[in-house]
This record gives sequence, C-alpha cells and structure tokens, in this order.
Amino acid sequence: MNTGTGSTDADIGGLPDRRGTSRFPVREDLRYRVVQSRTAEVSGVGSTLNIGSGGILFTTEDKLPLGLMVELAVNW
Repeated sequence: MNTGTGSTDADIGGLPDRRGTSRFPVREDLRYRVVQSRTAEVSGVGSTLNIGSGGILFTTEDKLPLGLMVELAVNW
C-alpha cells in the first residue's frame, strides 16, 4: 500500500499499487510483438516505465489487443 503523499509510477492509471515486490524506474527503449495475433502481425516500439521481478510496465504509441501474449525485446 502506498501511503506516501507524492506521486509515483505506481499511480499511473489511478490504481493503487497491490504488488508484493518492488518496481524500479527503468527507462529503456523496447520492441514488442504480439505472439498470438490472429490477424496480421502486430508489432511496434515503446519504452519501459518500471521493471520488477514480477513484470514490466511499458508504454506504446498504439493500443495493444487485450488478453494476448506479448514478446518484448528491451534495449539494455
């Protein structure tokens, strides 16, 4: 539970942070590809916002389809 008064990356989207692990603010470019797309290949570029042991929060210019698996390649 975030009890601080300042805004954090976890506040993105207006939802409270329910994670049990920490996230770290890492800003790197990435490429993505939807691996279960039933239509033409869906791919593009974006950037990470934060990374933790349980996942990556990232942003893209285009909306991604809901419920499909996405493969990421982060430019470390």
